[in-house]
Amino acid sequence: MERIADKAVALALSAVAALTPPAPVGAATVVGVLAATLISAVIELKRAPWLAAAGAAAIAVWPGALAWLTLLVYDLAGLGWAGRAVAVAALVGCLGRVPAQVAAQTVVFSGIVGLLAWRTGRSEATLGRYRNLRDRLTAALRRLRELTAGLAERQDLELRLATADERSRIAREIHDNAGHLLTRALLQTKALAVARPGLGEDLDGLGATLDEAMESLRASVHALRDEGLDLEARLAALGAGTRLEVTVDYQAGEVPPPLGRAVIAIAREAVSNSLRHSDAGAVAIA
Repeated sequence: MERIADKAVALALSAVAALTPPAPVGAATVVGVLAATLISAVIELKRAPWLAAAGAAAIAVWPGALAWLTLLVYDLAGLGWAGRAVAVAALVGCLGRVPAQVAAQTVVFSGIVGLLAWRTGRSEATLGRYRNLRDRLTAALRRLRELTAGLAERQDLELRLATADERSRIAREIHDNAGHLLTRALLQTKALAVARPGLGEDLDGLGATLDEAMESLRASVHALRDEGLDLEARLAALGAGTRLEVTVDYQAGEVPPPLGRAVIAIAREAVSNSLRHSDAGAVAIA
């Protein structure tokens, strides 16, 4: 939008220069306005700034159209120092062949549009840097969100695994400690019943209580061990510490613990074989 406004200012200044006496209004003026406007439009649409240099060279040869150099200076200024040198050369080539008032006016107007082009160029460069920075920040933010989501997923997996491991540890400790003590107490009770028949009825009641406690303990240990299975988490963790990225498409419902342990054993063997016998970088388990 800034370029359009600048071009409008440049066109207005060219018209003022062309219509200000003693500049003659004739065929050169009409052809100059048409040629300069056409060239400027083509430069804007096709991005062919070399046309501005060609137009400036033509004006230098045909000083009667000097006023319209103002419009082309805007495009020449966008070419950097090379374009500015062409504009200066065109002005110098014409100044000695036109009235001093026309020459001075053209120089002033060309300086004005040159400043407009410089200002707009700076503005566009700043806008380009801003857009580039915005795009890089957007990409970084997207990447950060992906990393955050992956970290949250990993933390959830590690928490599930830690919970399952803790349940398995508690089950082992109960089995190894309390289970052995109850088993020993039960055996001692039965041995005492054989050694002292007179205490049989009392010892039978104690033995029944110990049997019930033992069964309850076994049920609790099995429940803890089964809860510590967490099939999905165990499968997702199979590639930890290896080159393999393991992805799991888990859609199973209630899996019986013996079947779950068998699935884990099979999947672990499959991942191990992939590591030893292939160059795979990823394994998918469904």
